[in-house]
Amino acid sequence: MGGLLIFLGSGCDGLILSPFDNSKSEEEKTITEKQAEKEQPGYNETPEELVIGKPGTYAFPPDSMIDGVPLGNADSLTSYFSQHGNNSKELSNDRMVSYFTNRKQTEHFRIYSQLNKAGSYVPYKLEVISSKEKKIGAPVVENFVTVTNIFTGYRIHIGHEPYEVKNIYQQQAVTQWLKDDSLTVVYQPKEKDAERYPKYGRKSYKATYKFYNDRLRYVSYSFDPEEIK
Repeated sequence: MGGLLIFLGSGCDGLILSPFDNSKSEEEKTITEKQAEKEQPGYNETPEELVIGKPGTYAFPPDSMIDGVPLGNADSLTSYFSQHGNNSKELSNDRMVSYFTNRKQTEHFRIYSQLNKAGSYVPYKLEVISSKEKKIGAPVVENFVTVTNIFTGYRIHIGHEPYEVKNIYQQQAVTQWLKDDSLTVVYQPKEKDAERYPKYGRKSYKATYKFYNDRLRYVSYSFDPEEIK
C-alpha cells in the first residue's frame, strides 16, 4: 500500500481511526503504485470485484470517520453538535439526520443517528455529497463547519480521483461498476476483518464512493442501525 498507514486507538463505543494524509504527487508515487494504477481493469456496468496487488490476509481497519465524527460513537456526536450546532430532521424509528456544510457550501455533510436505550443518539451513517450532485435534496438550513474540505479518516475528500481512493484499499477487495457515466466503488469487509469491528458487526458495514467524470462526488460509511442497542 502506498505510504505508511498508521492507525491509532479505538473509541469506547465504535470504530475510530486517526486521519492521515495519503495523497501524493505523481513524482512521489513509487513504481509499484503507478503499476497498480495501470493494472486496474476497465469499467463495466456489471459489478466486478477488484483487488489491486496481491490479496492481503491482514485485517483491514475500516474508514469509519468523517470530519472527526466516528460511526457508532455517541459522545463524539454530542461534541460535534456542541461545536457546530445541530439542525436536524426527525426520521422514523427514533432516528434523525443532521445537516452540515463546508464554508464554501460545496460539500454537504449528513449524519444519520439512532436513539439508543441510554437516550443518546448514535451515528450509524455518515455521508458527504458534492454540491454538483443533483440529488442533494438540500435542507432549509445547514450548519457551517469552518473547513475547506470535509475529510474522511483516510483523508479522502470530494474531488479525488478513483485511483486515489482505490489505492488506499490496495490488497483489499472492492466492487466497482459504471452506470450512466457514474463509477461506484464499494468496500465491504471480509471474515478476516472481523476483529476490526469490536461493537458492530462487519457484515452490515459498507463504504461507498461515487465518481462522475473521474472525480469523487459522494462518500458514505454506514452500518445497520438495528445493531444499536
